[in-house]
Amino acid sequence: MTDLNPDTIDEKIFILVGGLGTRLRSVVSDVPKPMAPVEGKPFLWYKLQQLKSVGFRNFVFCAGYLSEIIEDYFHDGKVFGVKIEYSHEDKRLGTAGAMWNARDLVDGPFFMCNGDTYLNFNPHPMLNFIEKKDAKYVMLLTEPHEKGQEGVVSVDEDDRIKSFVEKPDDENLLNQNYINAGIYYLHPDVIDLIPADQKVSIEREIFPKMLEKNTPFYGYEYEGYFIDIGIPKNYDRFCDDVKSGKISFD
Repeated sequence: MTDLNPDTIDEKIFILVGGLGTRLRSVVSDVPKPMAPVEGKPFLWYKLQQLKSVGFRNFVFCAGYLSEIIEDYFHDGKVFGVKIEYSHEDKRLGTAGAMWNARDLVDGPFFMCNGDTYLNFNPHPMLNFIEKKDAKYVMLLTEPHEKGQEGVVSVDEDDRIKSFVEKPDDENLLNQNYINAGIYYLHPDVIDLIPADQKVSIEREIFPKMLEKNTPFYGYEYEGYFIDIGIPKNYDRFCDDVKSGKISFD
């Protein structure tokens, strides 16, 4: 691990763990995608440990498919030294719908992230950026990795997001811009933009709506390890990285 600031972060982090994981079914079929086994522990354990190591203590798992497997393993988080709350979907609601479903657990500005990606993410410089910009909405950005599998983002000279295209086919876009790294800092007002109890994508529907309204939405660049285990070859690579000690926790 790199030198990460362990100071406690006040904001909650909502982790989307309710997806079906259809692309990973050929190798992991009996558990939710974030619970895919890696050297005797679920992938989500490694994500939790990384986020805990940089100061996050208050987690909300937005769960759906086979949610009982996640809750049976993590419970309330006490054994891991954190607090975990749960939001359960009775039907598939998408990435924005999941946040609407968890609205009663939103008590201030919060972080939101995907449950199937892993980064060596240090939020403290991002929080400094947020304070400097007086920002209510920030997306973590990184360099393209999997062409056609990522949301492409362009920013202006003030780091404001100019455009966002979810998983485009145009390779020129991928060669010229950043991608969405799947971690967001959001203000509670975002919940008001999400239709109630409907399947809604925050990437395809809510973020473009914010940009259409000229909502100040900033991009913050991340450089470092990034992987989405949603496809078998990346899952295998993450397993190899843990086995080799590239990713480890005491």
